[in-house]
Amino acid sequence: MALLLTADMGGTKTVLALWPAEDNAPQGGQPLFRQKYDSRGITSFEDSVLRFLQEAQAMETNIRAACFCLAGTVVGGRCTLPNLNLTLDLEAIEQKLAFIPRISIVNDLEALGHGLNWLKPKDLLLLKPGKLSSYEDTRGLTKAILAPGTGLGQAVALAGGQICASEGPHADFAPRSEKQWRLWQFLHRKFGHVSWERVLSGAGLQNLYEFLQTEKDGAPNFILAEPLPTPAEITTRAAEDPHSLSAEALDLFTALLGAEAGNMALRHLAFGGVYLAGGIPPRIIAQMKEDLFIEAFADKGRLSSYLDGIPVYVVLEEDAPLFGATTLARKMLN
Repeated sequence: MALLLTADMGGTKTVLALWPAEDNAPQGGQPLFRQKYDSRGITSFEDSVLRFLQEAQAMETNIRAACFCLAGTVVGGRCTLPNLNLTLDLEAIEQKLAFIPRISIVNDLEALGHGLNWLKPKDLLLLKPGKLSSYEDTRGLTKAILAPGTGLGQAVALAGGQICASEGPHADFAPRSEKQWRLWQFLHRKFGHVSWERVLSGAGLQNLYEFLQTEKDGAPNFILAEPLPTPAEITTRAAEDPHSLSAEALDLFTALLGAEAGNMALRHLAFGGVYLAGGIPPRIIAQMKEDLFIEAFADKGRLSSYLDGIPVYVVLEEDAPLFGATTLARKMLN
């Protein structure tokens, strides 16, 4: 059987999958073989691919094309993954995997943009309705994608089908209140430049927790006596105790996520919707269903009315980038 090979390499996990080459779409969303690895344990991407093919018992000669989506900007066939301190080079990959005749590397949010076309209603949770009645009605309209996880990803899927990846997460964070201004000052002292990724990511959630702890203790240079809780610990504690510092941090995160989601909706006139992907949104749906997210999303002054008609979805299907990578791999066969 002719095969396609795809990979989705993020700051925390790397997923590789094999798909039949002859189908027009991912086979019901199910690859022939799929395996997940810890990205932090990968020192050679090419060796990880070879290991995966050995585990899949796949004949190398059957692979017709491969598309690898990566959590970083791809320029000139090179991609640095900032949250892994790792750089991948297409030419080096092609040399090591010379048995694959066609290989491409793309940004993971670009692949996710292509993957949106294959999602079914069950793969999405409607967080805020828009003017159109269903997800199918939004096909052919511009969509904005915001993906907080280990880092923060952004992209726009244009009405004509082109997907534009972005480094918008590293643009300047803009506070919307006195408290958020104090947050900016805290992060500026700590990092210098304060970007959106400093607040909307796993590490960003920890930054918010640390800021709130310093506010509680009334000392800007306060040093925590204990290690910061992990992002997973913060979300767990927030669910267990709505009055905890973790819950306060998650509330602040939710409001900031709503504000930047609304920013993207305006920047791109994303009448096809804003799509929240990445590892964090599916885990905090209960918080995002509360008023903090929607109020921050729509709080855009004179243009707030624009936001009324724009739907917001949470992408529940974690393999959506792989769907898009499969689409791009099939295009290489034509």
